[in-house]
Amino acid sequence: MSFASASRTNFDAKARETAMFNYALLTHQTNFSVFSESITLFENFLREYPKSQYANQVNDILAETFLTTKDYDAALASINRIDKPARRILEAKQMVLFQLGTQQFVNGNTSQAIDYFDKSINMGSYDKRARTSAYFWRGESKYRINNFSAAAADFESFTREADKSDENYALGFYNLGYARFKQNQYGAARTAFQNYANAQTNKRSSEYADALNRIGDTYYFSRNFAEAENYYNASAKANPASADYAAYQRAFVMGLQRNYQGKINALDDLMRDFPNSHYYDDALFEKSRALVMINRENEAVNVLNKLMSEFPQSPLARQGGVQLGQLHYNASRYEQAATSYKTVIQNFPGSEDARSALQALETVYKDMNDIDAYVRYANALPGGMRITPLRQDSLTYMAAESLYMRGTKKEAESSLNKYLQSYPSGAYSSDAHYYLGAIADENNEIPKAVSHFKQVIDANNGKFLENALAYVAENEYNGGNYQEALAHYARLNNAAQSLAHKQTAQLGMARANTRLNNFHEVTRSVDQLLTNQNLSPETITEAHYLRGKAYQQVREVDKAMNDFMKIANDTRSVYGAEAQFLLAQSYYNWKSYDKAEAQVKEFMQKTTPHQYWLARALIVLSDTYYVKGDKFQARQYIESLKANYKGNESDIQQMIDERINRE
Repeated sequence: MSFASASRTNFDAKARETAMFNYALLTHQTNFSVFSESITLFENFLREYPKSQYANQVNDILAETFLTTKDYDAALASINRIDKPARRILEAKQMVLFQLGTQQFVNGNTSQAIDYFDKSINMGSYDKRARTSAYFWRGESKYRINNFSAAAADFESFTREADKSDENYALGFYNLGYARFKQNQYGAARTAFQNYANAQTNKRSSEYADALNRIGDTYYFSRNFAEAENYYNASAKANPASADYAAYQRAFVMGLQRNYQGKINALDDLMRDFPNSHYYDDALFEKSRALVMINRENEAVNVLNKLMSEFPQSPLARQGGVQLGQLHYNASRYEQAATSYKTVIQNFPGSEDARSALQALETVYKDMNDIDAYVRYANALPGGMRITPLRQDSLTYMAAESLYMRGTKKEAESSLNKYLQSYPSGAYSSDAHYYLGAIADENNEIPKAVSHFKQVIDANNGKFLENALAYVAENEYNGGNYQEALAHYARLNNAAQSLAHKQTAQLGMARANTRLNNFHEVTRSVDQLLTNQNLSPETITEAHYLRGKAYQQVREVDKAMNDFMKIANDTRSVYGAEAQFLLAQSYYNWKSYDKAEAQVKEFMQKTTPHQYWLARALIVLSDTYYVKGDKFQARQYIESLKANYKGNESDIQQMIDERINRE
């Protein structure tokens, strides 16, 4: 306070300069600089004394401060106010731009993240680590928006420029492999995954086993089945706990090599070792096919019956039902064949398999000499699967679909609408609604898109059902229709064959249940979600946050604290920042004042771009000092918060006023 007072007087210019420097330095070294006050003081010092003997020291301190603060927006604004920044400041600026990019990435703002990474890279080589890291995370960002070519270019730049000691060095090759794989560049993908496998020191990591699987896939797509099988075996050994994919692919490859008994044995092993595997229904279907290939049709029928009964909504149940019908037909079991085909038609109306089943059913009824029954059945079906207009219906739709596939969206929209006018319940009406929904979404006509996608959902069109459910659920949630969103997410969770869609559904269910105060359902959804492999870090963070908040509401405090502790370290995320506050507030409520104080000071050291939660934590710290009898420190923190907090939230201002006025 003495230095502050001396810095405001002008009797001795040298003393004022020294006082101003020492005041800024002490503010920087104490806990009173959580809202970047010291940056402002050092900025003012350099502006007033650009040639001071302390200038180099101030530049170094500023650079260090820019790099240690989490309020990177304030740091960048401060750097941009410096007229002639020294190289040390420019090095810091490049890293600050990179950190701003990672903050936006963590919070799901991909386009803003790319913009900051661009700026960091374009600065050149002031800070090599910032530049190379920006290549890596820009690649991640481009990958997430499906720009796989640009992502691959960035990952190549990263692996070329990064030091082998970089924590993401091996992962750069892994990500490059996926970027190439997504472009069907299997040779280049294989090279990248092999480079990853060579660079990865932790051979027990899930990514290592996954990379071996992908190498196996590249050999599979190149029809080198023997090498594919070798890598699937290696993957299963590397990570036995999640080896179901490798086991399934290995069995599939055996079938391609006509080792049908080996395929059957491998699939039996998979179903025994992984009874809850995502590939269990695939295993049943492929086992039935292998049994047919070695003329064991009756066993195949039993396997398909199990598939149909245990996984009635699986897309493979559609194909399995058609195959089951064919097996019954081949054995002259016409009634059973008809039942199998009708099951597919009933459960999956509007699908290609349903149309195939209807055509096959015609043959069955012909052999039963009961065409009248077939015509009555077919013409009574909902969804327009009638006999008479089927050919014209099909041709009209296919012409419209062809326009869409060629990219002539305006003409396609007109043609698809004409198709629906002519055949509102046509065999392809739900397909037409899907494409019209996609066109509406591209034109940012969201309500129109939702309406079309709901038609797809109502038709239970297996071809597009997952995408339609995901789209409608997200838009219902964003529109505040949480009950409707929950219903769609729940259906997506049951129907999804894609792991990504299943994870989207489970996270969506947790979010919607949170909004609906269904707290026990939140914990169940998150428990299910967290069993998935390879969740993104931001998904894991949000999941723990949602579950922790739910546990708080049902008074399972220890479980809530455990979730908050798991995410509190990453204060770049709004969930991590709030978790820090919630931990501190909980300790305060339990009268564990020393723990509350330590928690807030840890938060202050980490800092955060989410200043609201830091302000709330400082209020907890002030309250902690107050109840411990240290009213001086309690007031100092509140005074500092009042003077330096830049937010204008009414609750913060009210809390500050209440504490300033207390005795």
